[in-house]
Formats: sequence, C-alpha cells, structure tokens
Amino acid sequence: MDAWWKLKRRKAPYNDGVLEAGTQSREKVPDDKGVSLEKISSFSKNLKSEQSYILAQNVSTCSDPLEVCLHRKTVQDTNHVFQHVIPAEGKPVTNQKNSGRCWIFSCLNVMRLPFMKKFNIEEFEFSQSYLFFWDKMREYCLRLRNMVTSQAFKTEISDAIDGMMEEVYRVVSICLGSPPESFTWEYRDKEKNFHRIGPLTPLEFYREHVKPLYNVEDKICLVNDPRPQNPYGKLYCVEYLGNMVGGRKTLYNNQPIEKLKKVAADSIKEGEENKEDAYEKWRVENSWGDDRGNKGYLIMTDDWFSEYVYEVVVDKKFVSAEVLEVMKQEPVMLPAWDPMGALA
Repeated sequence: MDAWWKLKRRKAPYNDGVLEAGTQSREKVPDDKGVSLEKISSFSKNLKSEQSYILAQNVSTCSDPLEVCLHRKTVQDTNHVFQHVIPAEGKPVTNQKNSGRCWIFSCLNVMRLPFMKKFNIEEFEFSQSYLFFWDKMREYCLRLRNMVTSQAFKTEISDAIDGMMEEVYRVVSICLGSPPESFTWEYRDKEKNFHRIGPLTPLEFYREHVKPLYNVEDKICLVNDPRPQNPYGKLYCVEYLGNMVGGRKTLYNNQPIEKLKKVAADSIKEGEENKEDAYEKWRVENSWGDDRGNKGYLIMTDDWFSEYVYEVVVDKKFVSAEVLEVMKQEPVMLPAWDPMGALA
C-alpha cells in the first residue's frame, strides 16, 4: 500500500525506462529488477512469433472462451435424454445474471413445481427479489457488534439500529422496488380460464397457497464433508453463522456421498421402483438463462457428483431413520472461518 501511494504521489516516475514503484531514491534500478520497456517489447515479440498464441487471441477476443474450450467430441457424445425425470419441469428458465443469488433461485425453482401443478399453469416464477430484499435488511451487523463490545448505551444501540435499518431499506427499495404490503394474483390456467386470488399479504399467500404444497419444515439438508477430522454420521454447525434474531441454526448432517446420491435419486424417481445403485449422469436445472447448456439445463456426470457435490436438500420421507436421528445430536461447532460456512 505504501509503495502504491508513493507511485501515485510521484506521478509514476521512470528511471532509465524502469518503473521505480515507490523506491526512496532515484538510483538506477538493476536491469534484472522490475518490468522494463525492453522486457515488454520482448514479451510482445515472443507472443507474435507463435501462431497458436495469435489464434488463441483472435478466438478469445471474438468469442466466449468457455464455449471455445468445450471439447467437441464430448459435446457430440453428450445425450440430454434421461431414463428417470421429474414429471414436469419449471418454466420459464430463470436467470440470476451472476448476482450471487443462486440459493434463492434454486429454492424457488423447486418450490414452484407443486404450485404450478396445483394451479394448472404453464409458466410461473416466485419473486426472487422479494426474498433478496429482506435478506439485505441484515446488513450493519459488524458495526452493531462493535457498539455492543464498546459497551454503548442501550438507547444508543437502539437508535443506531433504527437509523441503519431505514438507510438499508431506502437503498434496497431504490434498487429492487418496495415490497408490497398486499397484492392480488390474477392468472390464466392451461385451459385459458381466468382466476383471481387476493388481496393477500405475501405471508398470507405463502401460508395459504405455498406452504401446504411445499413445506420447508419437511426438508432436510445433507452434506458430504470428506475431511477425516469431520466423521460421517455427525451434526455440525459454524460459529456466528446465524443472521436472524430468533432464526434457526444452520445445521449440517454429514453423510457419505453414496447416501446423498441415493436420496437425490429417490426424490427424482418418486413413485417408481428403485433397483439401481449405480448412476451415469444427472440433469441439473441452472439459473443462468436458457442460452446456457441445453436450454438452461446442464449434465453432471456421476464422477463429477462424487468429486464436487457437497450438499443436497431432499424431503425427509426419502431419508432413513438412522440419518434423521443425527439431527437430534448436539452439533459440533466449527470455527467461523471453516469452509463449511460457505454452504449457508
């Protein structure tokens, strides 16, 4: 930081073609230090002399590098037909636009499936912005914690909370719009029949029309943490992870990857006789729009599942009593910096 400040302060002086980078004197820097203009010229010459580099440059500056890197034979051999699929997939394909809201989109994408079936509709999206709005209302936690640590008066903390919350509410409302106090939902079903529900508050809508179809209390989160210090069949939690007053703890039920695969497969095959324990590939609904993958859906090989999948959420009815019993344990508390905290 000190060298950067000096560099800006001195308007990037040069000494014999070598950037000084905040050195205290103007003595000549040895030729083997820094990046001289001569070295830059050499780098450029070497780059231009290699045709493969020029080809890579031409392609990468005109096309999506991710698309260019796809192995052509792998693309040709990839088949998006699956033996077992869920009865109906959600439409439209959602797009979070690299906003870091994958956790909201994945939850609502699954939640809408029984809802669309019940109301006989072709396309539907729950409001991702509504949940994101209230999630952003938890900011300023660090400043408040510092006030408590410094033993500020209770009235000071209370006034600070009110001021902070109003500021956050104002900023988020400007960016996302203000959440409605109540609304009326009007729609047409697949037979083009008109329906109207409401007016209802958002919570009333959830309790009356969503929760009976998809109750988060009936779901369980299983993780696969293969680190030897965290044995399977144990319950884990991470320090300081909760961000809601009165909210539930985020708990991790650690299980072998084979169990995660089985409960995921049982969820997909609901109502079918499941005689298979070996899997080849998995169909994954993404939230990056319909121009990625196969109209918004990706293929995950079973090997990739084994290596990289670390969390699944399924209905408790697909989980054995032994695994459910783990949720009754006193959780092992992991430090705040543990990677497990990134799953929340």
